[in-house]
Amino acid sequence: YFTPALPICVFNRVLRWTTVPLTFTLLLPHNSQVRLLAGHELGVSKVLFNHFGNLIFSGSKDCKIKVWDVTSGLCVSTIDEQFAEISGLDINQSGDQLVIATKSNTNILLDLRMNRVLRRFRGHQNSTLHFVGVQFGPAPGFLTGGSEDGRALIWNIATGDVTQSLDGHEGAVYSTAWSDSQSMLATCSEDETVKLWEFKAGDAPAAAAGPTVIQA
Repeated sequence: YFTPALPICVFNRVLRWTTVPLTFTLLLPHNSQVRLLAGHELGVSKVLFNHFGNLIFSGSKDCKIKVWDVTSGLCVSTIDEQFAEISGLDINQSGDQLVIATKSNTNILLDLRMNRVLRRFRGHQNSTLHFVGVQFGPAPGFLTGGSEDGRALIWNIATGDVTQSLDGHEGAVYSTAWSDSQSMLATCSEDETVKLWEFKAGDAPAAAAGPTVIQA
């Protein structure tokens, strides 16, 4: 089997991804497999730990999210809210909200305690073969994410509005990452570049300056 590696942009670490349809594996540093988590009906496009490290969330092309117990390897919950194909996931710091990027031009904020949709976020493009993601940040009340039209967007969680559209990439923006220590947002794109967007200290996300471009 072969599926494309997913481009991910993060600060202070490098993730090497290999995706396998239907299943994915947990690996220790010495490359010893300890769990095989199977249950999705199509390829798994995104996986992440919660901040406590006891649960794993996986999103799939089968339009479902599964929650796995790390210790037992069992699926403890399947979230199926009639999502479209899932291209990205992120969990907030407190672990009670999950944001989901779907290939229906919609990002969805989910309350994990009540298992209900809190809000839907639009204004971007995510509907083709690209794996466009969404993340919490740069402040507790905001989301950041990419778009197939070359923009990165910042949404206000409380209102669902786009507070800023960051233009500059010449290809689809796959992912974003926020650094609190640097007050910078990084965006990575199909155009072979990473752009760094610097925010003024204490300002809202709408006050971003122009980007610094790093060739990939």
